[in-house]
Amino acid sequence: ACFYIFSPADYVNELMNVCDNDANDANDTEGWLLINNLPQSLQSEYGYMVQESSAPEGYDGDFSEHFAHVYPGNVGGPITITIVNEFGTLGTYQIVVFGKTS
Repeated sequence: ACFYIFSPADYVNELMNVCDNDANDANDTEGWLLINNLPQSLQSEYGYMVQESSAPEGYDGDFSEHFAHVYPGNVGGPITITIVNEFGTLGTYQIVVFGKTS
């Protein structure tokens, strides 16, 4: 699965596109994405927007908008967004997107 990450300052032009296990994903576990060193997101009421750009082959994507804040000093630990893709009767593919400050 791949995801657009939008900056809190601009929900039109994506900040990055990250796919499971690509160079932008700091976690090599299938179905888990880790995005390091995102700046804090306090300039926006909603924070970063994450939106699936493509689902794994055979799965129905969740293309809705998901929002999360990154706080100064990463108070409260990594943020977690869980996105589930359905695959017929065979189950689901769970994507967990993490973001954290340096």
